[in-house]
Parts: sequence; C-alpha cells; structure tokens
Amino acid sequence: MKKRIVLILLAALMALSQSCLCTYATEADEIAKSRKTILDSKEKLKKAQEKKKQADAEKKELEKLKNDAAAYISEIDGKLHNTEEGIASLEADISATEKAIAEVEARHNEASVRMAEQHSSMMVRIRYMYENSTGDGLAKLFKSGSLGDLLNRMEYVRKISAYDRKKLEEYKTLVAETEQTKQELSEALSVLEGQKGLLDEEKAELTGLQEAKQKDLSEYEAKITSEENEIEKLAGDIAGIQKAIKEEENSIAAMEAAIRKREEEARKKAEAEGKTYVKKSVGSISFTWPCPASSRITSTFGSREAPVAGASTSHKGIDIGVGTGNKVLAAADGEVVIATYSASAGNYVMISHGGDAATVYMHMSEIKTSVGAEVKKGDVIGLSGNTGYSTGPHLHFGLRIDGSYVDPLGYVAP
Repeated sequence: MKKRIVLILLAALMALSQSCLCTYATEADEIAKSRKTILDSKEKLKKAQEKKKQADAEKKELEKLKNDAAAYISEIDGKLHNTEEGIASLEADISATEKAIAEVEARHNEASVRMAEQHSSMMVRIRYMYENSTGDGLAKLFKSGSLGDLLNRMEYVRKISAYDRKKLEEYKTLVAETEQTKQELSEALSVLEGQKGLLDEEKAELTGLQEAKQKDLSEYEAKITSEENEIEKLAGDIAGIQKAIKEEENSIAAMEAAIRKREEEARKKAEAEGKTYVKKSVGSISFTWPCPASSRITSTFGSREAPVAGASTSHKGIDIGVGTGNKVLAAADGEVVIATYSASAGNYVMISHGGDAATVYMHMSEIKTSVGAEVKKGDVIGLSGNTGYSTGPHLHFGLRIDGSYVDPLGYVAP
C-alpha cells in the first residue's frame, strides 16, 4: 500500500514537473518567437529608416535644384526686363526716326514742287523775253520815254533773271539737303531696326530658357511633393514598427516577470521542503545540459585548490568529466562570439544568448563552429578534450549573467 502511494506521489510529481516544463517550454517558445519578431521588426525598421534617410536626402537635393532653378528664372527675369526696356527704347527711337523721315520727305517734296514751279515760271519769262527779243521787241524796249526809263526797264529784266536764278539754286540746295538728310535718317533707321531685331532674338531666347526652366521648376516641385508624401508614409511606417517592437518588448517583459515570479515561488517551496532548486531558465532563456555523454561533475563552482599550475582557484563554472571526442552542445540558442584557442582555456567557445546571458565551453579537442554563427539549443559546437590547463579530459562549462559568472547548476541539471 505504501509502495503504491509512493508511486502515485512520484507520478504526480512527474506530471507536475512535466507540466512546469511544458509551461516553461511554451513560454520560452513564445518569448523566442517574440524576440524573432522583434529582430524582424528591427530589420524592417532599419530598412524603413534608411529609405527615409534616402528620401530626405533626395528631397534636400531636389530643393537645392528647385532653388537653383528659381534663382536662374529670377536672373532671366532681370535680363528680360532689361531687354524689353532696350526694345521699348529702340522702338521709340525708330518711331521718332520714321517721323523725322516723313517730315524730311514732306520738305523734300515741297522743295521739289517749288523748284519745279520756279523752273516753270522762269522758263515762261525766258520764253517771253526770247520771243520779244526780235526787232519789234527791242523797238518796244527802246521806245522808252527817256534814257532813265530804258535803264530802269533793263535793270528790271536783270533783277528778274537774278531772282529766278537765286530761287532756283535755293530750291536745288534744299532738295539736295533733304535728300541727304533722308538718306542719313534711313541708314539710322536701318541700324535701329537691326538692333531691335537682335534684341527681339535675345528676348525670344530668354523667354524660351525661362519657359524651359519654369518647366523644370514645376517638375522639381512635383517630385518634392512626392518625396514629402513618401517621407510622411515612411515616418508612419517607422512609428508603427516602433510601436509593434515596444508591444513585443512589453509582452516579453510580462512573460519574463511571470517566469521570475513562478521561479521564485518554486525556489521558496524547494527551500521549505529542504530541496535544491534548479532554475530552468534565465528570463526567457532555458538551458540544456551541454554534455550528453556524461553527467559526472568533477569540480563544482566556486573556491577550490588549483588542480594544476596556472589553473584558477576561483572556479567560474563546473567541470564535467568526459572522455575526449564526445559532442559538446550549445546550452541555448544564441550567437557565437568567441571560438578560439588560449593557453589556459585551450579550445573554447563563448555563446551570447541575449538578455545579458552567455555560456562558455573550455578545453575542447576540436571546435565545430565559428564566430558570428547563429546556433540553436542542442547544436554541436565542439568535441570534448584535454587542451589548455587541464589534468585530464573534461568539459569546463560556465554561465555568465549580467556580466558575472554564476553556478550553472542553479540553471541546468544533467
């Protein structure tokens, strides 16, 4: 009967133990998943931040191009203003010159008409005197009442002839002068029109440059708006990712707090029953025995006599007695941060498990991993051996938490 009760109690304890182990495993899996989600989210966050940084740089470059375009347009506006003023001034000069040419042409035409009239009048008088220069005409001229009358008549004829010649010369001179002036004004007009033509071409060129640069400016503004929209979207994505990371971290913290509480309760219960409590995890990290070929502990954690010259008297781990060439396993998931040889530790490996926890494996005959490798709990990282300061084949296993070495037997059992 007693034996049956013992068996029942043993079965109950095993069931409870299995239940606790399942709980730990489930929570550890959930925490591992959350940490993986956080890692993935941080990778997404990094990419989003890089894209935002690139978008910010592109926006800055576009704004510089926009400012350069605006400055160029402003410069062209100034040149266009000066060109248009020059065109307006030339147009005024051309108008004044055309008016002067019209006035000169009017004087020229008037002088030509007066010259023609003077010439016609003179020809009439010459014809008259010629026709009256016959005997009868001369007789009439000499039939003057007196010599004085004759002289007066002759002087009159001379004065009329001199007057005709003078007026005719005056009109000829005026016609020549107005013709010369018109020629000079026409040449000046041609020069002004040529200058205006050049300015018109310059204005057209400047207008074309202005329109092209204005188009560039519009494109820059559109691209800047697009970049601003992209930046705003990325900022939203970043905020969303950061929020998700925070939620996952809070979830992990809550699960780790629950684990710590449960572990504390289990420790107190074990102490009350006079038993040794073995922790199964550090926060969300649960550990497995690193040497499946042996559970024999040849040296415990803490103070001891140095087993060999050069060995430590403050043992920062446990020594597991095992023959050379047996598998050494990663006690938990993590990243290999050291995989090398030293005179004291021999071939050794250190694995960082996150959460300020790390494990150390020393005196191996061979290393089966490398720095930077991501290992899973139970992965083979080396083979047991007798390298470094060692009195015989064994595995030194150490556990460091928050920067200090602790007794691994408080967290893992064979």
